[in-house]
Amino acid sequence: MNSSEEKTKHLIELFIARYNEEFGCAYRDPEWLDDLARESDGTKERVEVIYSQNGNKLAIEHTLVERFPSEKYERALLDSTFGFLSADTFLACPEFYISVGVPVGELRALGAQKRKELRLPVEEWLKRAAGTLNKRAGWQYQQVRLPGTLFDVTLSAEFLAGYSGSISAFGAHAPLGNGVLPMVRTALKKKLRKLVRAVANERFLFLEKDLRAYRTSELAEAIRLLEPEFPDLKSVDQVWHLDTSERDRQHTIVCHKVWPDSHGIGFFVRESGPQAAKDS
Repeated sequence: MNSSEEKTKHLIELFIARYNEEFGCAYRDPEWLDDLARESDGTKERVEVIYSQNGNKLAIEHTLVERFPSEKYERALLDSTFGFLSADTFLACPEFYISVGVPVGELRALGAQKRKELRLPVEEWLKRAAGTLNKRAGWQYQQVRLPGTLFDVTLSAEFLAGYSGSISAFGAHAPLGNGVLPMVRTALKKKLRKLVRAVANERFLFLEKDLRAYRTSELAEAIRLLEPEFPDLKSVDQVWHLDTSERDRQHTIVCHKVWPDSHGIGFFVRESGPQAAKDS
């Protein structure tokens, strides 16, 4: 098992431990299968793992979602413009998972100098907005038009009890047709058939994303639009988005259920001990 596979295994273990705690389940005794058999073309033919609970079996399959064509460039622009957000501990609010959404493509249109000028108004806006957040379940949203721009920036905040707090920027309204949709389609093509063939009572699919360049809700919308194309989705009980963009920096993974429904169902897990030190 290579380091990437070890990291995935630990990610699944962290999720299941937190899921058991959150929903009163008792999934245990994992049987790791993925490295036992391969297809004729060398690809792995069995799911990652099967957990047991009172005689019932839960099959889990995981994939790291690929990036859409301009995502790496958009991420670089976001980091150069708003990278200060994640490094500024005074802006982060304890127990809130905060995102600042900037429409994809708009930063490119602004130019370098205008992007530099956004820092101060963003800081001031966030300080004002922080005082209005409520410690309640679900997402809270605010929008603002920054000076010198023609687009709205969106603050998305989710209360997660016990979370240390984080804030970062992402690309809002990522292109569905030529961006999020095809990359989710690729993930489903790669993983659904293997998952539904697993002999189990329940089936979970984990879509991991290690780069924040779109909303979780946009990923959920992509799955909804692809349902007619993938009838095997009916045999999957839950699809989860695992955001690992803060895993290396804060040893934190934020998890949101994105299918068949979401309704703000989410939690975070914290990595600690030897694994956190190893992955940092």
